[in-house]
Amino acid sequence: MSGSGIEAELSALRTDKKRLEELISSMKSDQQQKVDDGSDEVVRQLKSQTAELEKKLAAVSAELDRYRASSADNIDGDLVTLRKENERLDTLVSYLRDEVEKHKDAAHEQRIRALDLKHELREVRIFCNLHFLFLCLSFSV
Repeated sequence: MSGSGIEAELSALRTDKKRLEELISSMKSDQQQKVDDGSDEVVRQLKSQTAELEKKLAAVSAELDRYRASSADNIDGDLVTLRKENERLDTLVSYLRDEVEKHKDAAHEQRIRALDLKHELREVRIFCNLHFLFLCLSFSV
């Protein structure tokens, strides 16, 4: 592979690294929102998965630095490995995003259900109060 081809690959890897960093930042933001929503277990899982992603990102970064210093003969095989790891990380990030959305949706549905139950309880209380008032009025007559 020529020197310009290697530089092009390194540039592509830098771009992928920056994109992964942005995804991790986005996931941290989603985690903070989940903390605000009160889903502690989900947040712990997401933090754990984010930490794993950050470790892998650091490994990819370290490997990228190692490629810069390594000889051109070994770069082609290493770049293939990096591409596969990058694809795997992309898949994992997509999965985590989907999971965050599912948990957000579930939390929203729970809030709606809680409001519905609150309104139903209010209706039952009103009915009970009216029934009690009717009974009091019927005994006083």
